[in-house]
Amino acid sequence: MVAQVEVAAADFATRAFWRRLTTAASGHGHDGHPVALVGHTDPTDVYELRCVQCGVQVVTVRVQR
Repeated sequence: MVAQVEVAAADFATRAFWRRLTTAASGHGHDGHPVALVGHTDPTDVYELRCVQCGVQVVTVRVQR
């Protein structure tokens, strides 16, 4: 199951943002794994946090603009 996270545009890419995403990833069995944030269009308001080690999507991120 993929976690869903909503974040305000002003909080995007802040330390709190990354902490929240890595906490969500850890809760899904990917603690300590390298992750990558992927957006499929530019500009976008939907991103995927993917576990690089396992090759799976861990979190869906929706940015509220």
